[in-house]
Amino acid sequence: MGERRTTPSVGASVEALFREEHGRLLASLARRFGDLDLAEEVASEAIEAALRH
Repeated sequence: MGERRTTPSVGASVEALFREEHGRLLASLARRFGDLDLAEEVASEAIEAALRH
C-alpha cells in the first residue's frame, strides 16, 4: 500500500512559520522603530491579528 500523508494542522504550520520568521520580523521592526520593546509589542499584535484571520 502507498504511504499515507498527513497534513499538518494549521496551528503547527503557524508555529513553524513563527519560529522561522520571528527573529527577522523583530529585527526589521526594531530598525524601523528604534525600540525593541515596541517592536516586540507590534510583532505580537500582528501575529495575533493574522491568527484571527
